[in-house]
Amino acid sequence: MPDPNRYSTWFGDNFVEWDIWSSGPFPFIDLRYFAHVFRAFDQLLRDRGLHVIATDAVTGALPVAGDNVIVLCLNDEFGRSPSYAFDVRLVVKTMGGGSRPPYVALWPPRFWPGLPVVGAQEVLVQLRRLPSLLRVLLGSARHGQRPPLLPVPLGIRAFHDRPLVPFADREFDVMFAGSLVNEPGEDLRRLPTQKVRFRQDFLRALNAAQAARPDVRFSIRTVGSHWSAVQKMGEYLDEMSQSRLVLCPRGSSLDTHRFFEALRFGCVPIYEKQPRGGFYEGSPAVCCKDWARLPRVIDQLLGDRAGLELRHKAALEWYDQHVSPPAVGKMIADAVEKP
Repeated sequence: MPDPNRYSTWFGDNFVEWDIWSSGPFPFIDLRYFAHVFRAFDQLLRDRGLHVIATDAVTGALPVAGDNVIVLCLNDEFGRSPSYAFDVRLVVKTMGGGSRPPYVALWPPRFWPGLPVVGAQEVLVQLRRLPSLLRVLLGSARHGQRPPLLPVPLGIRAFHDRPLVPFADREFDVMFAGSLVNEPGEDLRRLPTQKVRFRQDFLRALNAAQAARPDVRFSIRTVGSHWSAVQKMGEYLDEMSQSRLVLCPRGSSLDTHRFFEALRFGCVPIYEKQPRGGFYEGSPAVCCKDWARLPRVIDQLLGDRAGLELRHKAALEWYDQHVSPPAVGKMIADAVEKP
């Protein structure tokens, strides 16, 4: 008898069945996208007796373990290797498959008074990763192999449909919609977080770029916090589907859903720094290491309409090949089947 695959979620010690064919509600917002990923996965590896568990837990024991267990580990901004990695067949992980290289933005080029503080904050982040690194070293020595981790794209948080507007007919040239903080009040702290400091500098540079290029059509909207931005997802998608260039500044980490959401609509992402990963490298996105140079980057892209149209088509292809649910579902299935 075929043994159907099982799907569960484990958030806040609440272990329940996950109906990947349901339209929601979901215990975690990213599961709307990953439900579609595992629908594609289930079509490829049907009735294998596999048990997929979606969780945001990185430490502690899982409710179940074994060679038939696959874990989808979400939302770990520190890029750690989960403590249970050697107890399961595969850990499918967003936000770094056990790695988070140190990074501190060095723009603007003049000495930045906040730079020592941000540098110290990044040191603290790396120190928080040390227990995970030690577990990996000891576990790898004990098992004779590294933990079975598969890095996957962060996914599409705003995973709702919108019509694909022809690139030439779009209303906006440049779009950014986002928050300064994750939680209300973070910007009032005596020592602001990395995200607050980076976003403050980004928004100053963005306002200057908008003033310097009055002929460029900008769509700029900021909200109070990350979670209040989630409440305005409809407006966000409407604006993005009508935009050509989408600005993707870093937040608490280098990963951002906005990068992949832009590719989905054929927008050209502009970023300051990317994490490592095959789903980033080679994409049609454009790097802007210093946001003060944004007007020059915009001029170059909008001044070459034929080249920009090619980037638009390449963005749609990149999404289909590397980020779409069928592509990520196949990536996971291939990793499970790998000897």
